[in-house]
Amino acid sequence: CPSGCAPTAPAPADAAESPAGADSAARHEVRSCASSSITVELFELQRRVTLFHASWREPFLPHDGDKKWRWVDRSYHKHAWTSGTTEACAQSACPPVVVPFGWRPRPGMQWTVVSDGGGEQGWEYAVDFRRRASAWNASPKMRSCRRRLWRCTFERLAGWASEPRLAWAPPLPPPLTPVPSTPS
Repeated sequence: CPSGCAPTAPAPADAAESPAGADSAARHEVRSCASSSITVELFELQRRVTLFHASWREPFLPHDGDKKWRWVDRSYHKHAWTSGTTEACAQSACPPVVVPFGWRPRPGMQWTVVSDGGGEQGWEYAVDFRRRASAWNASPKMRSCRRRLWRCTFERLAGWASEPRLAWAPPLPPPLTPVPSTPS
């Protein structure tokens, strides 16, 4: 699906991410954060098998590290909302994201490819995965890596925390009530 992928429903409480990962997502991925909506961005990364092949796949070289997830933040690290194994994420045609509790995609909004200056289907090409924008261009010739930016806007549901990272906080345990002891 080149565009228009629907985000996955909120994660159950037992599938929560760590607060550190959530902070990373909030710090790197929130393009605009108002009290009621955020825009999340993910890069999709692929590497050419060799310069002489036309086939592309998820990053696979030993030095690729977190890039092997295929769906990463702007720092090329696994996004905190990413769900599944490395292999499952690498095979996913759309961002494999589980939206935290209290958030949902804005009505009518889906994951879409941002094609700012990219080539066919929004892809940008480079010799290796670089963060510097000037390293990327629209031509795949003699380039072994490609990326494209996906974006989706989410809105906060009424009554939930205003920051998405708070959605990962574990639920409080129920209050303890003393049990009267009975003599036996």
